[in-house]
Parts: sequence; C-alpha cells; structure tokens
Amino acid sequence: MYGTPAEETIGGKVVMARRGAFRGVDAALMFHPATENRVYMTSLACHSLEVVYRGRAAHAVASPEKGINALHALLALFADMERLKRRLPKEVRMPGIVSEGGRRANIVPDRAAGRFTLRARDGKVLGRVERAFREAARRAARDVGARVRIRAIDEPYDEMITNRALADAFKEELRALGRRTVDTPRKSMGSLDMGNVSHRVPAIHPFVAIAPRSAPLHSRAFARQAGGRRGREGLLVATQALATVALRLLDPRDDLLSRARREFRRGRPGPAVGRRLRSRSA
Repeated sequence: MYGTPAEETIGGKVVMARRGAFRGVDAALMFHPATENRVYMTSLACHSLEVVYRGRAAHAVASPEKGINALHALLALFADMERLKRRLPKEVRMPGIVSEGGRRANIVPDRAAGRFTLRARDGKVLGRVERAFREAARRAARDVGARVRIRAIDEPYDEMITNRALADAFKEELRALGRRTVDTPRKSMGSLDMGNVSHRVPAIHPFVAIAPRSAPLHSRAFARQAGGRRGREGLLVATQALATVALRLLDPRDDLLSRARREFRRGRPGPAVGRRLRSRSA
C-alpha cells in the first residue's frame, strides 16, 4: 500500500512512477471519493506553466515611451490564446490568470507574470498545444520588446487509461455491495496523476459516492460529507471492493490478472508527457 502525497499540487504519483515505484507491480488500484459511482474513468493530459515577462520601468504619464510594458506582453498572450483555441481540438483547455501585473498605475510595469494550465485529450495533443503556447508567449515578447521566461510549475500528467478488466471486476464488487454505477461517457473531466501510473501498469481510478450531487468536489460542503456518516459508508464500500479485487488478482484460480495484463499489453501507449519537472527558458 503506497501513500501518494501532493496529488493536487505537483503530482506525487508522477514522480513515483518516474522513479520506478511501480516497477514489478502487477496492478495499481485506488478510488476517489465523489458524488457518483463510476468505474470507467477518463481524464485529460495536463501541464502547468508560468510565463514571466521582463520589460523596463518608466513614468507612465511623463515618459511612457522610455518604458517597455511587460503587462502589455502578457495581455497580448491572453488575446493570442483566444485565436489559438480556434485552431486546436475543441476539448483543449488553456485557463490562465494574471499573478503579477505591476505595482502602481503611474509606473510602466517592468515585470508581469501569468500562470496557465494546458490540457488535452492525450499527451501527443498536449505536446502540440504546449509548443503552440510557447511560441505564442515568445511572439508576444518580441512584439513588445520584452524578455520572457517560461517554466513548469508542476509535473506533466498523462491521460488516464482505465484497465477495463479491472474496472469490470470493481463494478461487480460495487454491485454486490448495493451500489449502482454511472457508465455513460464523462461530459467534463479534469486531470489525474494516476494517469501516469496507468501508462506503466494496469490501473483503475474509480469514483465512489460519499456525498450527494449538490456537494461539488473540492468544496466545504463535500468536506463536511467526507467527515460524516456518508463519507464513512462510502469509504467502507470502496475499501471492501478494492480489497476483493486485489484478492482476485492474487488468486491463481481467477484469470483476472492475466486478462488485465493482456489488455494492458494490447493498448499500452507508453508515457507520453512524463518528463521531469524542470525550469526552462523560452
């Protein structure tokens, strides 16, 4: 049993997978508390970047022509991203914020920074998105005359590949425990560091309901449910189902492990964006 820290920050499982924590492991099983029971999990590949522009300060009223406005470069990047989205697959997401945009209105900003999360359906498309984004960031710097630095601020996540043999087994156990599952395709999704694990070993990342749909994930209402009766009930159901699937994998009379392995070998694409977190200038 592995503890997996930093799931919602840099992506602890990405580091663990890269360093060989799952080498020689037959399968990786976990569950995520949620507002529905869902076993066939999908997710987007993801990478987060910070863009910092450096310009030259000047008096914004008396001599603005002597300055280089770093904020103008950052705003130009945001505008260019809107045009860029129209040329990319519709599921691509590139949300961003201005984390630094100057100190006073009468000073030309000599530094501006933004943080962006790039997401796509798989690592191959994400690589294409990131190349286009980096070029847009450099183009904005050139147009204004600023310098730019782009650095990664988390580990890149691969898309989740759910092993259906394992997911089917988990679904059977949930049904035996009185839980019905939602099996329709996900209409909206985020990103999971379990995705990087699923590119290395057969893996599942099912949702098990511990709260009503009225309690959004990552909210105070959901946290209250997690610490209450429904949270404890969901935890018991999930751990029982996980334990039973694990026992089936260990049972030589059950062919679950061989089926999971065959499926994994047929569909294994390999890590697509599992690069080491590093700072890189544009």
